[in-house]
Amino acid sequence: YLGGIQIFVKEIAKRQKAEGHQVVIITSTAYGNEKEVDGIQVIKSPILFSAFRVPFTPLLPFQLVREDCDVLHVYVPSPWIDLNASLKKIISRKTKIITHICNYLILEKDFVTKIFAWIHNTLTIKPLLVFSDKIILPSLDFKNSLSYTVPSKKTLIVPFGVDTKVFKQNTAVKKKEQILFVGRLIPEKGFLHLMKAMQRLHT
Repeated sequence: YLGGIQIFVKEIAKRQKAEGHQVVIITSTAYGNEKEVDGIQVIKSPILFSAFRVPFTPLLPFQLVREDCDVLHVYVPSPWIDLNASLKKIISRKTKIITHICNYLILEKDFVTKIFAWIHNTLTIKPLLVFSDKIILPSLDFKNSLSYTVPSKKTLIVPFGVDTKVFKQNTAVKKKEQILFVGRLIPEKGFLHLMKAMQRLHT
């Protein structure tokens, strides 16, 4: 699936494998049943249903418990991932938990989405923050914008990177007041805020 976090996870896995680590990706069956991507083992977890592009995978707790891993690197927000990563730490105390908070659930949407966001922000994320050995966030501003508190002593700020072998700055184009927006045109990406800000600059 061509999405930002999906590409990010794949690139992290490829670089970990290149360093000599054994890497396994556990994901859902939402976008195919490949058992290997770029030489990395992929375990697919069957989906019972999906909500807000987040699949509910009932076999995930068993798959995580079965994996004898030194490090479990999880990507949230997702109440289901919160619970399963916490369960893994309870059962396997030696496993280090790295929690990567990539974005947040939008509270301003429909009622069901608000319920899921409230469950994550108020209940399920808190045990995971306690069990996590390290918590990665893309920026300090993002950390400060969260509705829950992330322990500073566990926090690592790691901005999302750009592969400069693929993307290069176009120095030939030099225009004033030019802004590049990269992302899907969905509300949580903030494109409407950018448009409104640009309108204000021109008034």
